[in-house]
Amino acid sequence: MKSLVTSLLILFSVSLFAFDGRVTIKYKTYNKVADNYEFLWKFSGSKCLLEMTRKTTEKTAPTYLIPDATTGKLIMFAKDDAAKEKNYYALNVGDINGGVSGVTGQATGEKRTINGLDCEKYTFQNATLTCEAWVAKSIAVNWTNIAPFFKTSLEIQGLASLNVSGFPVAATTKDERGLIINNYELTNYSAGKVDEAEVSIPAGYTLYSTKK
Repeated sequence: MKSLVTSLLILFSVSLFAFDGRVTIKYKTYNKVADNYEFLWKFSGSKCLLEMTRKTTEKTAPTYLIPDATTGKLIMFAKDDAAKEKNYYALNVGDINGGVSGVTGQATGEKRTINGLDCEKYTFQNATLTCEAWVAKSIAVNWTNIAPFFKTSLEIQGLASLNVSGFPVAATTKDERGLIINNYELTNYSAGKVDEAEVSIPAGYTLYSTKK
């Protein structure tokens, strides 16, 4: 499980969100590979959950991540009906390596509508990566406190450095050779109350322990 999270490079914590609801984004390219990942974010008050599903012809169990700001741990679990044991894992955010640094960013002034959302274009860059992101400010997520945990996302680091609240509903990140690292776009979103149970560890799951 730890290796999965590291490879996915999804590192985040949580703050008080001004947006309650669900946001679904679909990747065309993920970690330099043309792959079909779908990420469903759920925001509820001071909590959020990320559901990650790889869409393939074979049935795959989604992976869920819940950041716990109180303990500084990233909660991880998978919902697999075939699993004999239902465990969740708790990883110290500080134990997850990797990330980008020296990120700068700016608004370009360009605007467009994506799936009914008014968006503004931002560009972000550091020494080796560039990112073009379309940000919907109506999905008012403040990334300032999240950025130290969302270390590998150029757009999240950039939005935090500019203190801009909003959600990057479409983004393309490239390396210095122009090769696409990540490319995604929003496919669906809904604003409204999300039940706390949807952003919590499911009933019946226990913390995994190597001691048996």
